[in-house]
Amino acid sequence: MFREVVRVLRPAGRVLVSAIHPAMFERGAHARFTDPTTGEVVAPGSLRHSLADFRRSAEAGGLEVLEATPDAEFARRWPRAERYIGWPMLALLVCVKPA
Repeated sequence: MFREVVRVLRPAGRVLVSAIHPAMFERGAHARFTDPTTGEVVAPGSLRHSLADFRRSAEAGGLEVLEATPDAEFARRWPRAERYIGWPMLALLVCVKPA
């Protein structure tokens, strides 16, 4: 996937890919979304990958991996995240294609 991201980017182009952090699976958390129109809860399937898997794949494609950990301010804005303060929630994959 990362090679394809790099392939389709323009020179000096950037893309951000986010994924649920592998540590969230240890907490029993999985992605779920609520359709704002119907109220239906959608829970897409997830494949478990380690952060090392992300890093190896990202580095092979020239990407950098960053982690996002919620803090008190994040939880104030999104109260559902309060139980995850100090726990990595997202793996953010930042890609910048060389010019």
